[in-house]
Amino acid sequence: MIMITKREKRREENKEKKIALFEIFLLIASILAFAYFIGEEFELVSAADVELPIPEPETLGEQIVENLVKEVFSVPTVPPSSAPVFTPTFAEPAVEAAEAGAATTGTPWWKTFGGKGFGQVPEPIPGGATVPKTPFFQTTIGAGIANIIGNAAIAYGLYAITKWIWSLTSWDPALGDQLAKDLSIGYGIGAGAGIIGNLLFPNAGLFGAAFSLKLPLLGTIGVPWLGIIGAAVGLLIWFFTAKEEYTSLVTYSCYPWQPVTGGADCQKCNTGEFPCTKYKCESLGQGCELLNAGTSEEICEWTNRNDVAAPVIEAWKDALTEGYTYVKDNARLPPDKGVTIKNTKSADGCLPPFSRIAYGITVNEPAKCKIDIVRTDTFEKMKFFMSSGYYKYNHSVISLTPEANQSEGALELENGGNYEVFVRCEDKNGNSNVGTFVFKYCIQDEPDTTAPKIVLTNPINGMPVQHGLTSQLTEVYVDKPSTCKWSHSDQEYDAMPETMQCSGDIREINANMLYKCTTTLTGLKDETENKFYFRCKSYPSKNESDRYTNTESYPYKLIGTKPLVIDSISPESGTTIKDSTQTVKVTLEAVTSAGFKDGEAKCYFKEKTESDSGYILFFNTDSYQSSQDLWLTRGTYRYSIRCCDLGGNCATQDTEFTVDTDFVSPIVARAYNEGGNLKIVTEESAECVYDTTSCSYTFEDGIGMLSSDGLAHTTEWNTDNNFYIKCKDEFGNQPAPDGCSIIIRPFDTF
Repeated sequence: MIMITKREKRREENKEKKIALFEIFLLIASILAFAYFIGEEFELVSAADVELPIPEPETLGEQIVENLVKEVFSVPTVPPSSAPVFTPTFAEPAVEAAEAGAATTGTPWWKTFGGKGFGQVPEPIPGGATVPKTPFFQTTIGAGIANIIGNAAIAYGLYAITKWIWSLTSWDPALGDQLAKDLSIGYGIGAGAGIIGNLLFPNAGLFGAAFSLKLPLLGTIGVPWLGIIGAAVGLLIWFFTAKEEYTSLVTYSCYPWQPVTGGADCQKCNTGEFPCTKYKCESLGQGCELLNAGTSEEICEWTNRNDVAAPVIEAWKDALTEGYTYVKDNARLPPDKGVTIKNTKSADGCLPPFSRIAYGITVNEPAKCKIDIVRTDTFEKMKFFMSSGYYKYNHSVISLTPEANQSEGALELENGGNYEVFVRCEDKNGNSNVGTFVFKYCIQDEPDTTAPKIVLTNPINGMPVQHGLTSQLTEVYVDKPSTCKWSHSDQEYDAMPETMQCSGDIREINANMLYKCTTTLTGLKDETENKFYFRCKSYPSKNESDRYTNTESYPYKLIGTKPLVIDSISPESGTTIKDSTQTVKVTLEAVTSAGFKDGEAKCYFKEKTESDSGYILFFNTDSYQSSQDLWLTRGTYRYSIRCCDLGGNCATQDTEFTVDTDFVSPIVARAYNEGGNLKIVTEESAECVYDTTSCSYTFEDGIGMLSSDGLAHTTEWNTDNNFYIKCKDEFGNQPAPDGCSIIIRPFDTF
């Protein structure tokens, strides 16, 4: 599900507001930069016909610093009453002074504040008086900067006022915010363009002021025509582009992949370079089937090609919740048909509010089925699959009867009234029902006066927990929106000290139509039955008088455990396993104790070089003894064995062993007379027999030789016979049926 939360929306609004302010800042900075270059390029003018002094280049820097100090620290000289007063205005102060008959002297550009047009320095004039220093915002450049700052303030004020006025209405705040931004940005851009245009083209009416405003500190500023036009353009942009924001719930349902219906492409499997397989055949269509499987005549065909009938749907009695019954709905008009679900425990047959009910259908052939609360025209338009979209004979569903959900912005349904659920099915050939099978039921119109019911917990109640664990994250699932608490002792809901975090929004309900609460249970002890008590209170958004609390606690316990111990594993390290086959059978074994239930555990194995994700479950396990047969070729093997019990206690041990193969019958290393007996010695433990006729005898028919250690073998010394001896090792290796390990003819010496 994808949702836009209020927090995200608020974060987006703040982001857009910052962008708007930053744009205004960039506008002001760009205008100031432009003014800087204008001040560098053009000199100030004066009505006095005087020659401007040109300083020597080597003294230019000193004069700039001198004027800077004078600008900051000097106090202007008050002129005599007979002297004219220099009073500059926003536009052209020197010209206006000349028109008034006053004699002035021009200020060279290098005697301004660094040559950048910041104010005018008092200059001596005829008559012995000096012109007083002009206030900064009354100079030409100062007035321009005042206009820039003032219009920026107007733009921001336009934003704030629009937001405030919009907040007095019940309309979407997002639309008001967008309008405020469009107006302020439009005005800011237009005003900036007007100020720049007035500097470049002072006589153009378009760049002039529509009217003036007097602002604190800044004095009188002009409101440019272009600013008003820009605000109007912003209003038009808002009108044509603004859209109301809303929270939308999008649900993604993942179903297993299914081949296309029918079998029009079945024959494609029978052509091509590679033979057709069952998987390849069935993937071409729901109606495709591999015939003559396992023979040289395998062929993929469309079965039931002439099946044009839709599945026949009937109500499934075994799926219906106990206490309810199906009643045939004879009032349903063809092609629809259906049943009414009746509550056998109520006089009106209606379902109690806030309850869950299971029901289902059966079909006469494997089919996939859909369910919807709105009757659509076709199977494809229906929303929800039953049984995850599998082709089955039986399909069931669990419905949640409507409840007045108390969550803000969530779907609200009322109790009372009649409800219908529509079902259609489609078979493998694409035949679907024209009409619908309808389940109809009514819900009693009464308030929910029942307390919440705790249906499930995770971990399951009574589960063991890992040794050494002092806290456990726990999930509690209830049947309705609730607030839940827990305590180490059985007490009233209000007295319980610990509060769970519970979901109460219909969009947070799980597949079992339950609401989840989470908490961390603390105070766990090892080898102890840790007891906890839960209680819940219904509908947190309702008035207290309409909420109902559990009168009895839900007892919950977690079992503390011991560490799990691996007592032994086999083969032990250093062992050699030998056999006379190409692959040798090796049995891995592990014996465990302690932990939970005296060592009852599941054991896993992997080669030592593999990652932990490579562990494989033993074939015989889930006990205190676990075993796994392996068939290994000759070589050295290193295995890691890991066992874990139900509480999460785990133990690991490693072993290293060698696998060897032996395909050769035992070799007789020595043969001699010892104490009047024939004695032979083999290179490996073996059993030896002999015959006095030939080597063509079976081992079982041979005469056994005596041996105490499997290496030395004796029999009587007889010089009259040949001894045709065969030896067999513990792996069954022996000579061929007509062969011998050794042939001996005893003799005496003189």
